[in-house]
Amino acid sequence: MEFTDWYPIYREIVKKFGFSESDDMVSCRILSSKIPSEPDLSVLDEFRGKPVMVIGNSPDVDEKLDLVEDTIHIVAGSAIVPYFRRFGYPDILVTDLDGDGGLSLTSMENSSVVFIHAHGDNIDAISSLKIKRGYRVFGTCQCKPEKNLLNFGGFTDGDRAVFLADFLGSSRITLVGFDWANVMEDSESLARIKMRKLGVARHLITDLRRRRSRLYGENNIIIL
Repeated sequence: MEFTDWYPIYREIVKKFGFSESDDMVSCRILSSKIPSEPDLSVLDEFRGKPVMVIGNSPDVDEKLDLVEDTIHIVAGSAIVPYFRRFGYPDILVTDLDGDGGLSLTSMENSSVVFIHAHGDNIDAISSLKIKRGYRVFGTCQCKPEKNLLNFGGFTDGDRAVFLADFLGSSRITLVGFDWANVMEDSESLARIKMRKLGVARHLITDLRRRRSRLYGENNIIIL
């Protein structure tokens, strides 16, 4: 998705949740200062145009992992914890550094491609991030990107991982561990916020599937 198409959607999300675009931009600039000046997109060539499975962190993710096939795996956010227990390090990890049990860092150290997302609520995590030369790391944001960051669309780690698969030209994207009706949170208030976010994520993925249908047919994104 081009930024010109994404920005109006982003503005609606900011308004809906009361986010601060200026905080997003602060986090964006900090992340920009920590990664290479120009992203080496050739790193992604091995994944382009191939079928992809995107793994989310639904409450039943341990059972859903039984459905994972031998293809390109993009793991979303905290799903890296159950995924790692079963399969080890993924091909690609999409994360805002929340709830990953430190596996974002070790995934970088073990040659996974890691997309680190900057937003206003993870400024501290981004500030303490240490990225060594040779790590296969890309920075993403949801506001206007700095020159060395990417913005291919997406709000939560889960739907952003789906947008990444689309960015890579995958004709078939299969979602595992995505549940729009149930969440795992410690309080009712957090659960309500999570459900609202999932509602946006579901809408974004549904719209993406519709737009992709001209190229890839109606079932270009499926949920197991």
